[in-house]
Amino acid sequence: MSQTIPIPIDIISSNVWDIFASVASIAAVIVTVVYVLLTHKLLKETIRARELQFKPHVIIDIELRGYVGMIIKNIGNDCALNICTTIEPQIDTVFSNIDFLAPGRERVTIFDYPSNINEENSKYKFNISYENSQGNKYKNEYYIDIAFLKNSYSNNTNSEKI
Repeated sequence: MSQTIPIPIDIISSNVWDIFASVASIAAVIVTVVYVLLTHKLLKETIRARELQFKPHVIIDIELRGYVGMIIKNIGNDCALNICTTIEPQIDTVFSNIDFLAPGRERVTIFDYPSNINEENSKYKFNISYENSQGNKYKNEYYIDIAFLKNSYSNNTNSEKI
Protein backbone atom coordinates (compact mmCIF):
# COMPACT_ATOMS: atom_id res chain seq x y z
CA MET A 1 0.00 0.00 0.00
CA SER A 2 1.07 3.42 -0.70
CA GLN A 3 1.36 5.72 2.10
CA THR A 4 0.17 9.34 1.82
CA ILE A 5 2.13 12.03 3.40
CA PRO A 6 0.01 14.40 5.41
CA ILE A 7 0.35 18.06 4.30
CA PRO A 8 -0.23 20.65 6.93
CA ILE A 9 -3.18 22.93 6.18
CA ASP A 10 -1.03 26.06 6.68
CA ILE A 11 1.12 25.16 3.67
CA ILE A 12 -1.94 24.71 1.39
CA SER A 13 -3.47 27.91 2.64
CA SER A 14 -0.20 29.78 2.09
CA ASN A 15 0.12 28.51 -1.51
CA VAL A 16 -3.46 29.52 -2.35
CA TRP A 17 -2.85 33.03 -1.11
CA ASP A 18 0.43 33.27 -3.05
CA ILE A 19 -1.33 32.15 -6.24
CA PHE A 20 -4.19 34.59 -5.62
CA ALA A 21 -1.71 37.46 -5.03
CA SER A 22 0.15 36.59 -8.23
CA VAL A 23 -3.06 36.50 -10.29
CA ALA A 24 -4.20 39.80 -8.76
CA SER A 25 -0.81 41.39 -9.57
CA ILE A 26 -0.99 40.21 -13.19
CA ALA A 27 -4.57 41.50 -13.48
CA ALA A 28 -3.47 44.86 -12.06
CA VAL A 29 -0.67 45.09 -14.64
CA ILE A 30 -3.09 44.30 -17.49
CA VAL A 31 -5.62 46.86 -16.25
CA THR A 32 -2.85 49.48 -15.91
CA VAL A 33 -1.58 48.83 -19.45
CA VAL A 34 -5.12 49.14 -20.86
CA TYR A 35 -5.61 52.35 -18.86
CA VAL A 36 -2.36 53.83 -20.18
CA LEU A 37 -3.26 52.93 -23.80
CA LEU A 38 -6.75 54.45 -23.49
CA THR A 39 -5.34 57.57 -21.84
CA HIS A 40 -2.82 57.92 -24.68
CA LYS A 41 -5.60 57.58 -27.25
CA LEU A 42 -7.69 60.18 -25.41
CA LEU A 43 -4.71 62.55 -25.33
CA LYS A 44 -4.20 62.19 -29.09
CA GLU A 45 -7.90 62.89 -29.73
CA THR A 46 -7.79 65.94 -27.45
CA ILE A 47 -4.75 67.31 -29.30
CA ARG A 48 -6.46 66.70 -32.66
CA ALA A 49 -9.67 68.40 -31.50
CA ARG A 50 -7.64 71.37 -30.28
CA GLU A 51 -5.83 71.62 -33.62
CA LEU A 52 -9.13 71.47 -35.52
CA GLN A 53 -10.65 74.10 -33.26
CA PHE A 54 -7.84 76.57 -33.87
CA LYS A 55 -7.02 76.20 -37.53
CA PRO A 56 -7.92 78.18 -40.60
CA HIS A 57 -10.57 76.75 -42.89
CA VAL A 58 -10.67 78.50 -46.24
CA ILE A 59 -13.64 77.91 -48.53
CA ILE A 60 -14.62 79.08 -51.98
CA ASP A 61 -18.23 79.91 -52.72
CA ILE A 62 -20.14 81.33 -55.66
CA GLU A 63 -22.93 83.83 -55.11
CA LEU A 64 -25.24 85.91 -57.29
CA ARG A 65 -24.78 89.62 -56.59
CA GLY A 66 -25.97 91.08 -59.90
CA TYR A 67 -22.88 89.34 -61.17
CA VAL A 68 -21.56 85.90 -60.31
CA GLY A 69 -19.27 86.61 -57.39
CA MET A 70 -16.52 84.30 -56.25
CA ILE A 71 -15.97 84.47 -52.52
CA ILE A 72 -12.94 83.19 -50.65
CA LYS A 73 -13.62 83.12 -46.94
CA ASN A 74 -11.72 81.94 -43.87
CA ILE A 75 -14.37 80.33 -41.66
CA GLY A 76 -11.74 78.95 -39.27
CA ASN A 77 -10.32 80.36 -36.04
CA ASP A 78 -6.74 81.04 -37.19
CA CYS A 79 -5.30 83.20 -39.91
CA ALA A 80 -4.72 81.60 -43.30
CA LEU A 81 -1.40 82.32 -44.97
CA ASN A 82 -0.05 81.82 -48.49
CA ILE A 83 -3.43 80.98 -50.02
CA CYS A 84 -3.15 79.64 -53.58
CA THR A 85 -6.12 78.85 -55.78
CA THR A 86 -6.47 77.16 -59.13
CA ILE A 87 -9.65 76.86 -61.14
CA GLU A 88 -10.44 74.35 -63.87
CA PRO A 89 -11.29 75.27 -66.54
CA GLN A 90 -8.71 77.96 -66.02
CA ILE A 91 -9.87 81.55 -65.64
CA ASP A 92 -7.98 84.64 -64.56
CA THR A 93 -8.76 85.76 -61.04
CA VAL A 94 -7.27 88.13 -58.50
CA PHE A 95 -7.38 85.27 -55.99
CA SER A 96 -4.54 83.23 -57.43
CA ASN A 97 -2.36 84.15 -54.44
CA ILE A 98 -3.42 85.78 -51.18
CA ASP A 99 -0.77 86.32 -48.51
CA PHE A 100 -3.07 86.66 -45.49
CA LEU A 101 -6.75 86.16 -44.65
CA ALA A 102 -7.88 86.75 -41.07
CA PRO A 103 -10.51 84.54 -39.39
CA GLY A 104 -14.04 85.48 -40.48
CA ARG A 105 -12.80 87.63 -43.36
CA GLU A 106 -13.65 87.19 -47.01
CA ARG A 107 -12.65 88.51 -50.39
CA VAL A 108 -15.06 88.83 -53.31
CA THR A 109 -14.38 89.23 -57.01
CA ILE A 110 -16.37 89.04 -60.22
CA PHE A 111 -16.27 85.47 -61.45
CA ASP A 112 -18.64 85.77 -64.40
CA TYR A 113 -21.96 87.29 -65.45
CA PRO A 114 -25.22 85.31 -65.39
CA SER A 115 -25.84 85.94 -69.08
CA ASN A 116 -22.61 84.04 -69.90
CA ILE A 117 -23.60 80.88 -68.05
CA ASN A 118 -24.66 77.84 -70.07
CA GLU A 119 -24.49 74.08 -69.62
CA GLU A 120 -21.07 73.79 -71.29
CA ASN A 121 -19.30 76.26 -69.02
CA SER A 122 -21.10 75.93 -65.70
CA LYS A 123 -18.99 73.28 -63.93
CA TYR A 124 -15.77 74.27 -62.17
CA LYS A 125 -13.17 72.58 -60.04
CA PHE A 126 -11.53 74.73 -57.37
CA ASN A 127 -8.28 73.75 -55.66
CA ILE A 128 -7.19 75.80 -52.70
CA SER A 129 -4.09 75.37 -50.55
CA TYR A 130 -3.04 77.40 -47.54
CA GLU A 131 -1.20 77.16 -44.25
CA ASN A 132 -1.73 78.26 -40.68
CA SER A 133 0.46 80.42 -38.45
CA GLN A 134 2.45 77.35 -37.33
CA GLY A 135 3.25 76.36 -40.93
CA ASN A 136 0.85 73.38 -41.16
CA LYS A 137 -0.37 73.02 -44.74
CA TYR A 138 -3.94 72.30 -45.86
CA LYS A 139 -5.50 71.56 -49.22
CA ASN A 140 -9.18 71.52 -50.25
CA GLU A 141 -10.88 70.65 -53.50
CA TYR A 142 -14.38 71.84 -54.44
CA TYR A 143 -16.64 71.15 -57.40
CA ILE A 144 -19.27 73.79 -58.06
CA ASP A 145 -21.87 73.86 -60.81
CA ILE A 146 -23.06 77.45 -61.26
CA ALA A 147 -25.91 76.59 -63.68
CA PHE A 148 -28.47 77.19 -60.90
CA LEU A 149 -27.45 80.87 -60.87
CA LYS A 150 -28.66 81.31 -64.45
CA ASN A 151 -32.19 80.33 -63.35
CA SER A 152 -31.95 82.52 -60.25
CA TYR A 153 -30.90 85.44 -62.39
CA SER A 154 -33.71 84.82 -64.88
CA ASN A 155 -36.30 84.63 -62.09
CA ASN A 156 -35.01 87.84 -60.48
CA THR A 157 -34.97 89.64 -63.82
CA ASN A 158 -38.56 88.66 -64.58
CA SER A 159 -39.84 89.67 -61.16
CA GLU A 160 -38.18 93.08 -61.42
CA LYS A 161 -39.88 93.82 -64.76
CA ILE A 162 -43.43 93.36 -63.38
